Amino acid sequence: MCLNIADFQCRWDKQPRKDLIKSCILFYILPSTVRFRIELRLQLLSVEMAVSSEPFSQHLTMCWHQELALRATRFWNTLSTSEQDMRHHTVLMAACRHQDIFYLVIHQLCCLWSIDKAAVHDIFDSLTALDNVDSTFDTIQQILNNDDLSPCSLRWYASFPQPIREALTGSGGKNFATHFVSFMGHFATLWHPLLDQAGLEDQPISGSVLKHDLDCSSPILRYILFVASSLQIGIVAGPDATILDEKFEKDETDKYSLRGESVREVLASEHTKLLHYHM
Repeated sequence: MCLNIADFQCRWDKQPRKDLIKSCILFYILPSTVRFRIELRLQLLSVEMAVSSEPFSQHLTMCWHQELALRATRFWNTLSTSEQDMRHHTVLMAACRHQDIFYLVIHQLCCLWSIDKAAVHDIFDSLTALDNVDSTFDTIQQILNNDDLSPCSLRWYASFPQPIREALTGSGGKNFATHFVSFMGHFATLWHPLLDQAGLEDQPISGSVLKHDLDCSSPILRYILFVASSLQIGIVAGPDATILDEKFEKDETDKYSLRGESVREVLASEHTKLLHYHM
């Protein structure tokens, strides 16, 4: 199922702005100027110096968030960006802000697969069937519309936020490669049957099914897949989509939520920040 990433942007872009403006006020008042870029670079360097030995600490994900903000600001000032690129930025910044490492790595792997399948095969060759790898990333790259990104952007995303082998087997005691093997095995086997079931039942795939049946630990990816499945039953936006989103958010327990915010709220917040870089 191919999902235009704009289809779920219209879902998050309808969120109330009042509370979001309070939480993001610093981003609103900073101008998109050379001075701003220099200040961001200095902040980035200070964060890098403060990073703890934990590879995915809050300091490090903040550093990645600022790197995305710096890149977005450069894009706005050179007018070299695209709407598709900025949507990817929105989702990645939300993932950084809330330490959704699973989404960051799956996005990086997917972009790498789009330009160099052999490199991804080399990572997982001894861990799982390559058919699972190709099936998973072929579907996800269609959902994320990687074909609409420029080769330059794909290469950048394929290297963000850090070298992929370091992300998968870093020194923090987490073997993300094993986690992704489990997800890919479930996704390659179950995704299309789940979509078929969604069509038959006229209901999108629930968050709990995505979490437990597909072993998807990313709240952001679960929401993206949920929206993709809602397209299967012909619902993109409007009151029906809002009802489905609210049902999805209720299904997502506090254990899986993004620090008290729904995925839509987080995406709306980050999207608003990016819009203000352009002002």
